[in-house]
Amino acid sequence: MLTIVLLLVLCAEVPLSIALAADVVPNQAGAFLAYCKTNSDGCADRILEVSFALEVSSPIDHKMCLPKGINVPNAVPPKVVEWLTAHSEAADKATNSGIQLALLQLYPCKR
Repeated sequence: MLTIVLLLVLCAEVPLSIALAADVVPNQAGAFLAYCKTNSDGCADRILEVSFALEVSSPIDHKMCLPKGINVPNAVPPKVVEWLTAHSEAADKATNSGIQLALLQLYPCKR
């Protein structure tokens, strides 16, 4: 009986671990673009995380300024993916660095 219970527990946990592994965001911007083609939610989440981090620091260093009234969750991720696709020089950068570069180029602060 104990063997059956252990087997059921192991079988129940395998799909969860496979699902968690499937959601791992690649560490390189080029691989991140491929990931975005098959995982749009995970792609958008990572872009929005980096965007939020820049927004929080931007009042201090004025690196990124999103336009007033922009619908960030709908507008920003596709623009970042488009920018990364058009700029192959960013493909070798770390994912977060590539996203940050795209955001800084797309939404610079006007001085």
